[in-house]
Amino acid sequence: MPPARSVRAKKAVTSGATGDAILFPGALMANSNDGFSSPLPDELTAALRRATDRTLNALFSLRRAVREHVHDERSRGATLGEIDTDLRTMITTAAGNSDHPDYSLDRHEELTRQVLKWTESFYSRPGSSG
Repeated sequence: MPPARSVRAKKAVTSGATGDAILFPGALMANSNDGFSSPLPDELTAALRRATDRTLNALFSLRRAVREHVHDERSRGATLGEIDTDLRTMITTAAGNSDHPDYSLDRHEELTRQVLKWTESFYSRPGSSG
């Protein structure tokens, strides 16, 4: 990577028309064609931020719902195995038709693994809020 080009790429990111704007602090990505950093366009940066926020909120909501379900079922006397079976059924139902083009077995299996990890943790700590 030639130093002169690297410096120019950095200046393009940190300098505005008046030389004082920082367009995308920390939002650099490598251009696969030349290996130099370039800023993400505003629209892409905003879309990634929205998608990340939605995903994190959905995961937090799911984790909280799993915790409440585990605590409720445990207080009713359900075993961990019964709760796991119940949650597997719910996940399979929510995953939809495996013949649908948007269906992902990998995503289904990863979600199942994560929910069962949470379930075991919440079951072993009945009063936890975590």
